[in-house]
Amino acid sequence: MRGGRSKSTMAKLTRMHLAESRRCARAVTAAMLLVIVAAPRIALAQSRSGLDLGGAPTAGGEEVAYLRALALLDTVYVPVVMQPFSREAAQRLRTWAASRPNPWQTRFRMDSAGSLLRPQLGLTYHSALPLSRNDGVVWAGRGVTAVAQFGAAATWRAVDVQLAPLVFRAQNAEFNLATNNRTGPTAYGDARFPGAIDHVQAFGDDDYGRVDAGESFARAEAYGVQAGFGSTAMSWGPGREYPLTMSPNAGGFAHFFVGTGRPLNLWIGTAQGRLIGGRVEQSEFSAVVSGSLHRFTSGFVGSFVPRGLSGLEIGATRVMHVAWPEGGPSLAQLLRPFQTVVSDPLTGSAPNQNNENQFASIFARLAPPGSGLEFYGELTRDDFTGNIRSLIAKPDDVALLLLGASRSRLRVDGTLDVVRAELTNGELSHNERGQRGFRRPFWAYGHEKTQQG
Repeated sequence: MRGGRSKSTMAKLTRMHLAESRRCARAVTAAMLLVIVAAPRIALAQSRSGLDLGGAPTAGGEEVAYLRALALLDTVYVPVVMQPFSREAAQRLRTWAASRPNPWQTRFRMDSAGSLLRPQLGLTYHSALPLSRNDGVVWAGRGVTAVAQFGAAATWRAVDVQLAPLVFRAQNAEFNLATNNRTGPTAYGDARFPGAIDHVQAFGDDDYGRVDAGESFARAEAYGVQAGFGSTAMSWGPGREYPLTMSPNAGGFAHFFVGTGRPLNLWIGTAQGRLIGGRVEQSEFSAVVSGSLHRFTSGFVGSFVPRGLSGLEIGATRVMHVAWPEGGPSLAQLLRPFQTVVSDPLTGSAPNQNNENQFASIFARLAPPGSGLEFYGELTRDDFTGNIRSLIAKPDDVALLLLGASRSRLRVDGTLDVVRAELTNGELSHNERGQRGFRRPFWAYGHEKTQQG
C-alpha cells in the first residue's frame, strides 16, 4: 500500500479507478470512431498530406529520419545537426526527396498557401508500468492513454506560422513505486536522486492530462537569417536516438530563437548557428517548493564545414539553466553560453554561478557526399572546468560519450535500406569518481543547485 492506506480506502479507490477506466474507454472509443469517420474527409480537404503532421519537419520525427538517410546519397553535403530545420534546409531536403521515386513522393510538395495538418490520434495501453520513450510531452502511464494532435500551417512571403496543439489524457493507474525515502508529493519523485532532478515516477494517483502548444511556431526567414518563437521540440548534434545536449524525447518548451537560415560562406568554409532563450517549468512533484518554480534556459549550437572537406562537419553546443531571475532574464543571461568555460576564482575567471547548471559538447560528423555513409561522435561535459590545465589533462572528466554510424542504400522503387548503430554512455566518467564523492554510478542530469535541471 502507498501512504499507509486502509483496505476499505483501497477498495473504494479501486472502484473509482474502474469507473474512471470505463468512462475513459468509452470516451476513447467514441473519439476513435469519430476519427475513422471524419479522417478521410479531412484528408481529402487538405491541399497536401505529409509524414508526421505534414507541416514543417518535426525534430526526431519519421520524415527527418527518412530525409537524413536519403541525404547521405546526395552529391552535396547537407547539414542535419540543427533540428527543427530552417525553411531553406527543409525545402532543399524535400526537393531532393521528391526528385526521385519514393514511397512518399507526393507528400513532399511545398505549398505556399495555408493548409490543414494531418490530424493524429493515438491510443496506448500499459498493463503493468508506465513507459515513455520519445513521445514528447505525452505521459503514457499505467493503463489507457489517449492523445490527439491537429492544427494548420500557413506561409506568407518570408513568414511561416504553424499551430499544432496536442492534448492527452492518461488513466495513470496505480502501481508500486520505488522507495525514495520521501513523503508527500515528492514521494513520486525519482527513486535515486529525488532532490537532484525533477524526474517523476508517476504524476500522482489520479488521471493525468494536459493541453500543450505542441509543434507550434512563428518564424521569419530572409537573407540567410531566421528568427521566431514557438514550442517545437529540438534536436542538437549528430545523435539520432539519444542526442546528449538537446533532445526531442521530452517534447518542446516555450522559447524564442535567432540564427542562420542557411550556412554562411566564410571562404575558409561554411558555418551555421542558432541561439535560443526559453522558460522551462517544473512538475507539481518537484523537490522545489518555494522560491523560483521555473527557470530560464539559454543555449547555442553551431557548426563549421571546412573548405575542401565538404563531408566533414565539426561543431559545439552549450545549454545553461538558471533560476528564473526577478524582473525577467537579461541580455547577459541570454548570452551566457558564449562566456568562459573556466571557473577558477583564484585566477580571476568568471566563477560558476551558484544557481546555475550547464551542459556543453563538441561533436564531429563525417558523411562523404554520395557515399551513403556517415560516422559521428559527440563528447558532452557537465559543469565548468576548474582551469585550462585541468581541461587539457582531463577532457573526459564529468563527461558523456556518443558514437554512431549508418549506411543508406537506395532501391529502384525508391525505398531505402538503412543500417545504423549508436552507442551512448550516459553515466559520468569514472575519472577520480572516488575523490569526487561518487560512490555509485551517477547520471549527469542530476543537479544540486538548480534542482529543476
